[in-house]
Amino acid sequence: MKRQKLFNILSISLLFSLVFTSCNATKVEEDDEIKEEENVTTIYFWHNLGEGMELVIEDITNTFNDKFGWINVVPVFQDSAFLDDDELEIMVITSITPKFYPDIVISTPKSTSDYIDYNVVLDMTDYIYDEDYGFGEEYNNDYIDAFVEQGSNYIKEGIYSLPFLKYTQGLFYNKDVILGLDLSSFDNTINNSKPLDENYLFSLSWDEFFNKLAPALMQYNESVEQIIFPRNGQSSVLTFGNNNWLLSSFLKQYELPFLSYKNRKTSIDFNNENVEELLIRLNNYLKKGYISTTSISDFNLNYRSLISSNTLFYIGDNSSLYFLNEFDDNIGVSRIFKGSNDLSSLVEGYNLSILDHEDEDRALASFLFIKYLLDDTNSYKYLNFGKPEYSNYIRPIYSPFKKSTLDNTQYNESYNSKYNGYVYANFKDFIYEYNDTFYCNHPAQGRIHDTLDKLVYDSLTTEDTSLISSFLEDAEKEAKQILL
Repeated sequence: MKRQKLFNILSISLLFSLVFTSCNATKVEEDDEIKEEENVTTIYFWHNLGEGMELVIEDITNTFNDKFGWINVVPVFQDSAFLDDDELEIMVITSITPKFYPDIVISTPKSTSDYIDYNVVLDMTDYIYDEDYGFGEEYNNDYIDAFVEQGSNYIKEGIYSLPFLKYTQGLFYNKDVILGLDLSSFDNTINNSKPLDENYLFSLSWDEFFNKLAPALMQYNESVEQIIFPRNGQSSVLTFGNNNWLLSSFLKQYELPFLSYKNRKTSIDFNNENVEELLIRLNNYLKKGYISTTSISDFNLNYRSLISSNTLFYIGDNSSLYFLNEFDDNIGVSRIFKGSNDLSSLVEGYNLSILDHEDEDRALASFLFIKYLLDDTNSYKYLNFGKPEYSNYIRPIYSPFKKSTLDNTQYNESYNSKYNGYVYANFKDFIYEYNDTFYCNHPAQGRIHDTLDKLVYDSLTTEDTSLISSFLEDAEKEAKQILL
């Protein structure tokens, strides 16, 4: 990066003030030269976040523009692409050739990967580690690994995205049914013959669930008391949020091949005997009523199925907690069961990417704005409900991507003001440790989402498990047509 041009715009004193004031509320003194119109660098931030979130973004942007007088950030809410990631990506791609694409864009791993193919994404490595205006030790020591890993997990070496609106999966359950349930008469090894409790659920493995807990719950339901109530003829002990979560989580937790990069291309690795055997086992568990997915069971994502005991456990993401209300204190929160390794919860959600205009001023301005946006003093506003004046807007709960955020007073007070004590206490404990959280959503996975969704659905619902081998072959062929 050429520094001479940067220092023509920023004096040494202002540069260091940017470093120290991007993390606090101190007013940056504006230099007279910077106030001049010809020295203002304008950058555009495209996003598709509505329902009040755009107000939060505008509020943060206005404060930033006041602090950094040489930068003018223009947030652009693309309402025609509201919460439609594919539509926003199409808008960005179609703006590349005429060169009116944005400087900063909210992105998914899939969209960032596609923008890299168009050679327009900026590698932020030099900016992140710059000794003057970079993150310093914060990036390596404060940012949670699982949330930043995907930023450097693209086909090109470098860091092409930073975490923004992220969320992780959680295990939600009907605590009125589960906690205190005595299953010792069916299997005296379950929780050492003691009634089920939170510690037992927190330590569960998939093997324990499938081989002991689920069979015992089914036996209890059939011979003692009905605790699972079918809806439209469908029920299960556990329901997965979607098919892709089920497949990608199990493959990662059991260290099975999925997708990878080889020779600068995506390698499709899931068509093998180990994955076939996994799908056959899951097919068997579905037939026994142990497990299902929302596409198969037609359960909603609002946890009504838990409260009505259509399912006893539900694997969803924490951003869906906004469906809960103060009366839903029978919903418990725990970690997801583990496989052959120590990994538990899958990371999903949005990132931020900088698109390169081959303009050093715009690139630096874009990075400084992202750094400001991700600071604890600002991130708490969009990680939960935004500022109090926006409280009438429904807003999901997103996961903190920095350790320091978990101790941020404003974040915790804003969070706690919405939910009842039980749910808040459980979720706070849930997010305080990320040592078993993982990222496995390969950037190319989004491109073959429908292919994988069909693969899992067909594999789990077929009566003839010998067909699963052909399902895998067809999925591999279809994926190759899309990716290679």
